[in-house]
Amino acid sequence: MTPSEARQRVADAYKPMLGRNIYSQEVNKRECALTPYKDGKYYSDCSSSVRLAYRQANVGFPNIGGNTVAQINNKAGVRIECGIKNGIPTDTNKLRVGDILLFAGNDKSRVAAEYVGHVEMIYKISGSTVTLCGHGSGNPSTKDMVTYCRNRQNAKSTTPRGNQGLICVKRFILDDVMLETPGNEITLGSRTLKYGMIGNDVKALQTELKKLGYFGGTPAGNYLDITQDAVTKFQRANKLITDGIYGPKSHAALQALLTGATQPQTPSQPQRVVIAGGNCWVRKEPLTGGKIDVAYKGQEYLFTGEIKQGWPKIKIGNKYGYASPKFAKIKA
Repeated sequence: MTPSEARQRVADAYKPMLGRNIYSQEVNKRECALTPYKDGKYYSDCSSSVRLAYRQANVGFPNIGGNTVAQINNKAGVRIECGIKNGIPTDTNKLRVGDILLFAGNDKSRVAAEYVGHVEMIYKISGSTVTLCGHGSGNPSTKDMVTYCRNRQNAKSTTPRGNQGLICVKRFILDDVMLETPGNEITLGSRTLKYGMIGNDVKALQTELKKLGYFGGTPAGNYLDITQDAVTKFQRANKLITDGIYGPKSHAALQALLTGATQPQTPSQPQRVVIAGGNCWVRKEPLTGGKIDVAYKGQEYLFTGEIKQGWPKIKIGNKYGYASPKFAKIKA
């Protein structure tokens, strides 16, 4: 499957929601974007509709994030430089179907997530005309990107940002990624693996890490929290950068262990997390979990070795919690 084919599958998966779904942020209802709720009706909100379209398309991203905060912080997606000016992408040649546009909202508590509050997805591109799909408080619909972005930019916000305009464009299906299909399996080590990806190579990684005692689950081929945590533990034991991403250095270390060329090592001293950019909340869970304490700019904290959805877990005082990767940097 080519990237273009995968993107079209995502757009096609969103199509049944257009004009049909009813807006709701209720936990049970917002998951009924593609299957009816017990009352026979379909419900969703902006983030759940986009996430479920990606899941339904089955192109390697079963969970791009359950809300806009998770989506803007999801490291499986990359930000696209598309010349955003006055809230409008000016270089439409850089855009692709399936890209998500993340807009600011009115929630002041989301300072660490750039005050994100809304998401739309690119549904169609025809020449220089880009059509979005998604919904705010109404039914999902399509709309012209330029007009919509201009309206959001002109909408006032109670946050220090001052408007509800476009923050960034993120892409989960990259141009240079070959997606796995039956008969075209990807072998372990042939690509970098990170949160949100699926494939036989992910399953092979889980199997090998299980043999070494790092992975405690059942190998299923989906690179989610338990796999990311296992990779992080493996990296820490082998004096690698503990980012939870399985790249060339991690692969070389794993292969060396499997062939008996070396043995797992333990770092001589605990790793630390330094807070850069500004003070940030330490939360009980990533993204929007309850606030535990404040981590201050320039301070270093003990890193537990655990990373969840990109958020490193640190010790602050006698408590443990997660710090936003926008502020928390693991010292090599």
